[in-house]
Amino acid sequence: MGEQIHAPWDAETVELLNEWQQSGVFHPYTCGRDRKNAQHLDGDGVLVATADGWKCPYCEYTQESALKPLPREILEQQRKLYHRAMTALEAAEGQSENPIPR
Repeated sequence: MGEQIHAPWDAETVELLNEWQQSGVFHPYTCGRDRKNAQHLDGDGVLVATADGWKCPYCEYTQESALKPLPREILEQQRKLYHRAMTALEAAEGQSENPIPR
């Protein structure tokens, strides 16, 4: 498990946390309330990093801790690996009579 960090966060940390949130590579931090209700328009309540910590854009939920984000270079490596894996999966599905469930 990674190192925990606690708000307040500096601008660089906020930017990096939000990049990880939007990367699509990892499961994002989500609202701790009923995020499946109609108020949470994205259906998940994906949190947004701010200097004061995580905030849900749809309700008053906040969270003041996160795992320390890994460097941007690692995020880029993970994005490339994820893209290659998804491309290979799609190619395999195109050649199979039984698509791989997701």
